[in-house]
Amino acid sequence: MYWEHNDVLLANATSEDFKRCMDSAKEGYKIWSAKSINSRMHVLSKLASVLQCKNESLLADIVSKWMKLPYFCINRLTGHEIESVEAPERFEITKVRIPKGVIILEEKDKVTLFRELTQCLITGNSIIVICDPDLCTLAPYCDIFLTATIPPGVINLLSSNILEDVKYDNLAELKPEEVYVQLTINKHIVLCLK
Repeated sequence: MYWEHNDVLLANATSEDFKRCMDSAKEGYKIWSAKSINSRMHVLSKLASVLQCKNESLLADIVSKWMKLPYFCINRLTGHEIESVEAPERFEITKVRIPKGVIILEEKDKVTLFRELTQCLITGNSIIVICDPDLCTLAPYCDIFLTATIPPGVINLLSSNILEDVKYDNLAELKPEEVYVQLTINKHIVLCLK
């Protein structure tokens, strides 16, 4: 089904479309989050290069700047010792940040959208972008995402005229380290040493 907005017909997502989009985003997340940060940085570097070639230097600069986001959060390693009757036991705890999963973004102006998109991608998340009928700026970049080798399902786009009460992630006012914490969760790895 379609709906008309400013003399333009836009696809109106059904509940089945939402389900398929979420399934696609979950599959994209499995593939994307399994890649190392270096692999994701390589893909985003290709995205910046393709954007530069398409005369989108402002967007290329945004992608280049924010693909370094993981450097703002350092994994922590701590050592501990437990006294026991037999012998002291030592163990190490490593605290790392892992992606949250599927992030929903509201489509905004190109600069804001590409900043938030890059932040979500570099941290290993997949994205569903809810299309703003007045902007619809993401659709023309789908071929660029494909050329940059971003896997299918990692970036998803939905449009609907009934999405007024959806709560979106808001990253605009956060510092880089706060963005990283917002888009990831803690994971603790415990290693027993003998």
